[in-house]
Amino acid sequence: MIGLGKITRPHGIRGEVRVQPYWVEGDTLETAEQLWLRTKSGLQEVRVRGVRRSNKVLLMDLGCVDRNAAEALRGAEVCVPRTALPELEPGEYYLVDLLGAEVECDGETVGEVVELRTHPSVDAVVIRTTKGKLLEQVLAEPWVAEVDTAGKRLVLASLDGLI
Repeated sequence: MIGLGKITRPHGIRGEVRVQPYWVEGDTLETAEQLWLRTKSGLQEVRVRGVRRSNKVLLMDLGCVDRNAAEALRGAEVCVPRTALPELEPGEYYLVDLLGAEVECDGETVGEVVELRTHPSVDAVVIRTTKGKLLEQVLAEPWVAEVDTAGKRLVLASLDGLI
């Protein structure tokens, strides 16, 4: 399952929820008929009964009978199966494919990608270095030399961009 957003709070009194998508331009959540909610207790399949966009969030009817039922879903991650995602063009990749990738620079292992961050202007990965330190790396030129999702490898052009 691939997480595409998070339920932030109930919306209104009729059981709708407010979902903050991880990627605002994506439309997979708007077209899905079934979704899975990842909560502390596991995955729960839900049917999408309605969805509409409101600025940068989605207002979704996932079958909650009232505001209290919707409140119980606060914090749940909204997921779809990988097969529900659009096909990629050559050279493209999904950020989630970088999780667990080995990070290298100049033939040396720097660490491993342990987290993804999406900022308003750029995407980034969090790298746990071989010494255990957490560093953030922007995923853009000139810092990234190569992304090999099949080989679970991210090659940096230099270490200058690590923060």
